[in-house]
Amino acid sequence: MRESIDTIFYELSYAMNAQELMQTPLTVYSRIGETLVAFSYDGIKEIKLCDSIRWKYLADVFPEEYHYFKEHNSYLQFPIEQKETVVLVFVGGKYQYKTKGVR
Repeated sequence: MRESIDTIFYELSYAMNAQELMQTPLTVYSRIGETLVAFSYDGIKEIKLCDSIRWKYLADVFPEEYHYFKEHNSYLQFPIEQKETVVLVFVGGKYQYKTKGVR
């Protein structure tokens, strides 16, 4: 999610690896059934969950990366992949439109 004046943009996509989520300072995690949902706020750097709390959520989803990080204190390197995204745009609290693309 990011905000610009009276407009809010929600970008929906799948996380390709744990590092994507660990690099976003403020991400809130929730389980919906068996699915882990991460809601990240872009542009907010004042609030951040500590890495140990983040890994409590991500270790089950990305176990190979978790074990690598524990052993090497760094992330596995992955090739850059494009992923499908949907962006929902709200102006003044009202839905305006959506766009689909690859990022």
